[in-house]
Amino acid sequence: MIIGMIASQNVHFNGFGVYITSRAQFAQSDQRRFRRWLSNQRIDVVSAHHALVRQALSEWGSERLYLSLDTTVVWNCFCIVWVGVVYRGRTVPIAWQVVAQASSTVRLWTIQRVLRQSVRVLPEGVTVVLLADRGFADGKLMKYLRETLGWHFRIRIKRSFAFQLEGQWRKVSSVQLQPGQAYCTPAVSIGKTNPYANVYLAFAHEQ
Repeated sequence: MIIGMIASQNVHFNGFGVYITSRAQFAQSDQRRFRRWLSNQRIDVVSAHHALVRQALSEWGSERLYLSLDTTVVWNCFCIVWVGVVYRGRTVPIAWQVVAQASSTVRLWTIQRVLRQSVRVLPEGVTVVLLADRGFADGKLMKYLRETLGWHFRIRIKRSFAFQLEGQWRKVSSVQLQPGQAYCTPAVSIGKTNPYANVYLAFAHEQ
């Protein structure tokens, strides 16, 4: 089955079935066999996957490790929250959680659960930088990443994102840059309700 998926670059039964060598005379026979195997309750998919990831990352060394946090909505019914290792322009998932909802916005505790899963497979002592899109720009998440996990983070922000600089609240849209110009703020606070301090913002305008 694995050889079929690699050869066909397809995870659907009808896609990789033609690459399978077996004694079955009909494609439906192979499909039933695969379904029985995938439905085997004795197979712990998460444990098996985590064991493979630990082995793959065991010799990562002291090089900085970049992780990507994102969500994917499937069939407008399920939202997959996942974390993956960024490597050579690709992202390899290492932890995930499926939520029964059509929205890509998920609760903080769901994100934390996925992050805790990823911690279990990472090498000890490695420096981690989490990359995330603008939907994850939240002070509570940043606090959890820095103070609980000890990670660094690089998170995109929206133009409407508010931050406190030198006692005044400003929006990202108020920062005016010329083409090719970049600007990095000193330590700012984010989140008006429960401000989280010592966050640094970087702005840039493409040429």
